[in-house]
Amino acid sequence: MSTEALVYQLLLFHLLFSFKDVFSLPSITRFTPVGMKADQEITLQCTVPPSYDLPVQRAWTCYPEAKTYRKTRKPFLTIQTLEESDQANCCCQTDSNCLKITGRYMLCDRPMLTTNPSTSLEAGRSFTLQCTFPCVGNRSIQWSWVCDLKNLSLGNLPHEIYNTETSSQLVLKAEAWINDLSCHCVASSLKHTSKSREEKLTVYYVPLDFPELHNKTPVQVEENWPVTLRCDVTSDSNPPLVWSWYCGEVLMESGVIYGGTWSELTFLASRTFHQRACYCQLQSESDKVFYNRTSQNLFIVVQSRKTCISVPVFASVISMFLVVLVILSVVFFLQVLKQRPLSLRIPSCRCRCFGNIIKASPHSVEPPQPKLRQATDRTISLIDEHSYEAVQPPKKRAQRVEPPQPKLRQATDRTISLIDEHSYEAVQPPRKRAQRGRQKRRALVYENVHL
Repeated sequence: MSTEALVYQLLLFHLLFSFKDVFSLPSITRFTPVGMKADQEITLQCTVPPSYDLPVQRAWTCYPEAKTYRKTRKPFLTIQTLEESDQANCCCQTDSNCLKITGRYMLCDRPMLTTNPSTSLEAGRSFTLQCTFPCVGNRSIQWSWVCDLKNLSLGNLPHEIYNTETSSQLVLKAEAWINDLSCHCVASSLKHTSKSREEKLTVYYVPLDFPELHNKTPVQVEENWPVTLRCDVTSDSNPPLVWSWYCGEVLMESGVIYGGTWSELTFLASRTFHQRACYCQLQSESDKVFYNRTSQNLFIVVQSRKTCISVPVFASVISMFLVVLVILSVVFFLQVLKQRPLSLRIPSCRCRCFGNIIKASPHSVEPPQPKLRQATDRTISLIDEHSYEAVQPPKKRAQRVEPPQPKLRQATDRTISLIDEHSYEAVQPPRKRAQRGRQKRRALVYENVHL
C-alpha cells in the first residue's frame, strides 16, 4: 500500500467519524390523534439527531397526491384534513447548508537529510545541510534544526535557515568550534513530529600563530645540570600536528613530552650544547591542511662545574696544612744544622732578632775566619747572610802579624764559608806552630754589626 493511499484512507475515516450523525434519518412525531374529522388541523414534527447541531431546512411531502409543502426551518408542519387526505403518507426531508470539509492528516515519512558539498571541510568554507519531504502535511510543516542538543531556531549558534513547504536549508560557516558537531532537522505538523538522521560535521583547522619558546629552567647552567624548555600555541588543530625539537642541527628525540597545544624538552647540559641554538618545530603530516612553523632560538650556555667546600672543612684542611708545614720546617732546620761543617758553627752568638740560639762549647775553638777587607783594625765577614764584626784584642805593634789573605777556590772537602750566597774554600797558608798555638788560645768574639 502506497503512502498516499494510506493518507486518503485516514482522511476518509476521519470524515465518516465526524459526519456519522448527519447520515442518520430524521424522525416524525404526531401531536394529534389518528382519527380525525374533516376540516380539522393535523400537526406533525420533524426532528434530527441533537448530537450534530447543524442549521437544516425541512421539506414535507404527502402521498399519494405527492403534494409538496414549502420548505421551512421550523420542525412543525400543520395541515388541514380533507377527504383526499385520507390514507395519505407524509414524510420530511432535511437539507443542510454547505459545510466546508477540512482534512487533517499526519506526515507521510521522515525528512531526508543531505549535505552539500560534504561533511568534511577546511576552515573558512560553508556547510549547507538540507532536509526535504516527499509530501506536504496539513497543517503546514514547521522546521527546526538541532545540533548537539542546541536548537538553532532559538539563535544559540550563528547560522542561516531557509524554509519552504517541503524543505529546509541550514548554512553553517566551517570554524573550529563546529568540528565534531552532530546536526539533524525536525519537521512538525499538528501533534506529529518527525526528525531526520544525524550528520556529523568535520572541520580541518590549524593554529593561527607561531610556536612560542620559554625556558622553565635557567639557560646558563653547569655541566650535567637538567635544562627544560617549553613550546606552546594558543589553539589546537585538526588533524593533530607533530612537535619536533632541535639544538643546533641535532634532532632531540629523547626527553620530549607533548600535549595538544604544548611540548616540553628536558636534557642534561654538556659541553656539546654550549652556545647551541635550541628551538621547536610544529608541522602537519596530513594532506588536509598545511602548517610548518618554528619558534625563536634560545641559546644554551654551559659552564664548568665549580665545587665548593664548607667553612669547617676548609678550616680543618688549612690547620692540618699549617701543622705539617711547621713540622717539616723544624725537621728541615735541624737537618741543615746537622749537616753543616764545623767551621760554620758559631761558638757564641748574640742575635738581637732571635736571642741566644747557639752557644759554643768552651773546649772547642774555631779557627779564625779569613779577613775579607781591612777596616780600621777590624775584620768584617758576612756569614749566613748576616754581618758580623770580628774585634781583635789589642796587641803589641811589634808582634802583630797580619795573616795573609786566603785563596778562594771551589769547595771540596775543606772549610766552607758562605759569602754572598756562593760557596768558596778558604785555603790557609802554612803557619808556624807558635802562631797556630797563639791563635788557638785567642778568643774570638763576634758581635752583630747589622744594626
